[in-house]
Parts: sequence; structure tokens; C-alpha cells
Amino acid sequence: MKKTKNDIKLVFAIGNPEEEYANTRHNVGIYFTKKIIEKLNICITYKKKLTCFISKYLSEEKEEIIFAISNSYMNNSGSCLLQIMNYYKIKVEEILIVHDDMVLECSEILIKFNGSPHGHNGLKDIIEKIKTKKFYKMRIGIGKPKYQSENINYVLNRFQLDEQKKIDEKITSILNKLQESKFLNIIKNLE
Repeated sequence: MKKTKNDIKLVFAIGNPEEEYANTRHNVGIYFTKKIIEKLNICITYKKKLTCFISKYLSEEKEEIIFAISNSYMNNSGSCLLQIMNYYKIKVEEILIVHDDMVLECSEILIKFNGSPHGHNGLKDIIEKIKTKKFYKMRIGIGKPKYQSENINYVLNRFQLDEQKKIDEKITSILNKLQESKFLNIIKNLE
């Protein structure tokens, strides 16, 4: 049976935990997910044993979607995800990882099932820990620097004003659609 995005039970945002990283390019997945949680008007609580923040959304069809924001460093995302999967009994193909992506232009969003981590260390760690690439990824474009040697500083810095405006406009556009449709339908139509 073919999997669809309507099978998503966990939306998992990865980034770095400390305040200094809060609005950096590397944390755009967390930024995006927090905006969705705010829009859905659901509570978020810290679960120490899972090393993450958790919100639960109940759809009109009484289907529960868990939103989890990792409180682990990007390069240790897999351990956090594995704990959540085991605790809530979530299958790997029911997961949507929300993360930054340097391959895509700033504010471009692409959802893909399976596939390469494209050099993303958080995804590499996840794949190593859960032993598969067969999960959904929401790739949020952050662009890339002119020289590859600048990659680390680039992802750990904040967006330029014009870039932040693009990201915010894209997120606002998606969130406005949440008023009209269920979350999963919005995700389904992003491709």
C-alpha cells in the first residue's frame, strides 16, 4: 500500500537548542514549527525524558498529530527522534522532519519522502540512528554562501532582513491556508 502525507503522525523540527541559535538559518525548521503551533493554538510543554518540546493537535477526524521540537543539538537529532518514536509508538514512515536546506533557494519549501540528506548533519544522524531514509522531509530553503568554506558560519548566522522577510511571507502564506483547511491537507498540497 502506497504511503501518503495523510499518514503523518509526528512533525519533528530540528535545530540547535540555545538562545543564541534561536533565529539562525539552521533553526528555520524550529521557527516554522513554532509558528504552526501558535496558529493552531495548541499548548507546548517540555518533556525532559524525551529532550524535546511536545504539542498535540487533534484533527476534526480525531486523528492526533504530535509536533515535537528537538532540544538536542542538530548533530544529535537522531537520539531525540528515536526516543519520541519509541515513547509514542510512531512508525518511521509516519514522520515529517522539518529542517533547513542549503540546496534550496531562501524560502523555497519542498516535501520529499525518502532520499539523500544532501550533506545535512542532522539528517545524517537521524538516518544513522533510525536505520532508514524512508521518512518525510520538509526542506526549507536557506540558500547558500558563495564559498563552501563559509557554510558553518552561514548556517549559524541570522537571516539578512530581505531573507527573513521572504521566510516570514512564505510561512504566513502557509499559515493563512490553515484557516481554510486541515494541516495535513496543507502539507499534502505543498509539493
